[in-house]
Amino acid sequence: MCDIGEVYKILNFLTNDTLYTHQLPRAARECKPYLLRQYPELKNISLENVNTDNWKQILSELESAHGAVLDCEQIPRDGHDYRGPIEELLDMVGKDKVVVINA
Repeated sequence: MCDIGEVYKILNFLTNDTLYTHQLPRAARECKPYLLRQYPELKNISLENVNTDNWKQILSELESAHGAVLDCEQIPRDGHDYRGPIEELLDMVGKDKVVVINA
């Protein structure tokens, strides 16, 4: 079954980066067009109606239809914006909401 660790694994692999939580949505947006080029049959999948009650059933149906594992190629280096996680967080929420502790 899928968990958040699997999301990190695939996005880290696809981007050849080590992403932090707040970077995952951007990385997913960057990777999506490359994944859809590799697997165009995934374009028509709608996840609009997925919720906390039905996600396991929908995941099971999608795995039955498309397989549980798909071989993917990394996206090109110029397809991913390599950004430092602290700098990106500062840009996202502002300096007044981030406390940086240098260990």
